[in-house]
Amino acid sequence: MIIDSLAYDVDFVIFFSTVSSELERYEGINFRKKNFRANLSSEPFSWLSGRISYSFGDAIRYEDNPYLGYKTSLGITLTLKPLTNLRLFYDFKNIMFYREKGGEKDYE
Repeated sequence: MIIDSLAYDVDFVIFFSTVSSELERYEGINFRKKNFRANLSSEPFSWLSGRISYSFGDAIRYEDNPYLGYKTSLGITLTLKPLTNLRLFYDFKNIMFYREKGGEKDYE
């Protein structure tokens, strides 16, 4: 497995990205996957923080006849801390899986 990472931190903002190449064996089949992931997070105030993450790359469709497809993922998280013992979260995720890059959408 090869993983390259880049991280950048400025006071209350953190950027992180990863490129990976890996081998996963499933049901006796070798799947070679390549992925990119980026994450931007910030905590500008003690009562407010947030994160945006995005990834894309190869993914296995785990079913009776597994195959290597293409997956994109977007995530947004927002946290409010109005009181010391109270936290309010909003978490949004959008994951799409395609039979191949630029091909037919398998699920959303």
